[in-house]
Amino acid sequence: MFALPSQHTVIATLASLLLSSACLASSMQPTTLALQQAARVELLRETAPASQETAAALAGNGNFRAASAIMAQLVQQSPHNLSYWLNWGDWALAAGKTEQAMYAYQSVLKLQPENSHAHVNLILALAISGQWQQADNLRLMLDPQQPLSAKLRRNLGMAEQKMGNCAAARTNLQAALQQAPQDANSWVALAACQSPADAEQSLRHAIRLQPGWGHPRKLLQGMVQKTAASSH
Repeated sequence: MFALPSQHTVIATLASLLLSSACLASSMQPTTLALQQAARVELLRETAPASQETAAALAGNGNFRAASAIMAQLVQQSPHNLSYWLNWGDWALAAGKTEQAMYAYQSVLKLQPENSHAHVNLILALAISGQWQQADNLRLMLDPQQPLSAKLRRNLGMAEQKMGNCAAARTNLQAALQQAPQDANSWVALAACQSPADAEQSLRHAIRLQPGWGHPRKLLQGMVQKTAASSH
């Protein structure tokens, strides 16, 4: 199977899913775009009150750390607001703060045990942090008949891949792609559980879907270089 870098790859994939603005603005000059984004983030930090809208704007600019910090404040003010907890979990996970993400998702499940968003993403957070047995136990508690969105199905597949269950990962990722075939992130995740030839095709498909996204290009380049080196 094609092996991807472990924790950093999963977090990079999650972050790229949440950060769609960079792809939409790919026609702009990179330096200009980066300066504009930095200016917007700094302005938000200095002038905006702590709110979910401010956090969403920061996350939209790729500043998941600052976005999750705001949500951490908001859940203290409104501890029964599920949206606050879920956004904190998602943005903390994208920022690589898996412990915060796990706490947020666990808090959601205390308030609403049947919440599939928190259930699946907690499985993923546990898998990323290396707590595979706990992740697998929680996975077994998930109702196999429960309908999941393409995003949650993809995240479940990514968790399965982290736990070393490539067969189940492929099943979930292929199901996610049936629901959302234009999701480049699912194609990248699927590549981690495929043969080199199939993985190359999945990565190329992701690049066609999001030409401005450098992550699959980097992975593909690494595959090509590895193949070339092994042929000598």
